[in-house]
Amino acid sequence: MSSFINAISPYLEALYYFSGIIVAGTVVIGLYQLKALKQQTILLKEDMQIRNKRMSIEKSIEYMNWFAKEFLPNSSQYRKNAREKGLSEFKGEIEKDFIISQSDLKNVDKLKKLLTMLELGIDDIINQLESFSAAILNGLADEEICFYPLHGSYCEFIEEWYSEYISFARRDGNTNYYGNLVELYKVWKSKSIKLNLSKQKAAIEESINNIPDKKMKKIGY
Repeated sequence: MSSFINAISPYLEALYYFSGIIVAGTVVIGLYQLKALKQQTILLKEDMQIRNKRMSIEKSIEYMNWFAKEFLPNSSQYRKNAREKGLSEFKGEIEKDFIISQSDLKNVDKLKKLLTMLELGIDDIINQLESFSAAILNGLADEEICFYPLHGSYCEFIEEWYSEYISFARRDGNTNYYGNLVELYKVWKSKSIKLNLSKQKAAIEESINNIPDKKMKKIGY
């Protein structure tokens, strides 16, 4: 028996040696596959991010086109019709969270104005703005891309023509009405104020830098 073991011992050792090589090779191949899979996952993730960014940009362009070609003409027509009916822009302070005061709810002239606004189709325009605002807030379009070309007209129209109707719709604490519109207005209004202040600051700093410094001679120098 021992002679048999001695006879096959070299073969067992060789088999053990080669099996070790095979195991090591399998580990190396496995590690390589894991590395390749990781790289592929990273590439897929980057590709998905690029695709999402591209889709966001395309949607942003789509919404900006809608704003320019549909919303602005409709708003301009509404403003013209409102003036012909004797209505004027709202020039007061917007109530916090666009909630109409109880005194305004009892103001007959204001209520008549709201009825005229409804007759002119303000609710349809506001609903369109609400859908637009929801798309921006939920990331369907890139908020940063849309902000610079649109925020001025967006905030201006809401403040001058739509704030009274929005406040009336949100009476009695119904803050769900036009919630997206109000939220986006707050965001863009704050950013607009900050942007204007930054421009003013830059202009002031430029003016200060353009003023020459005149130094007076000191005795003994």
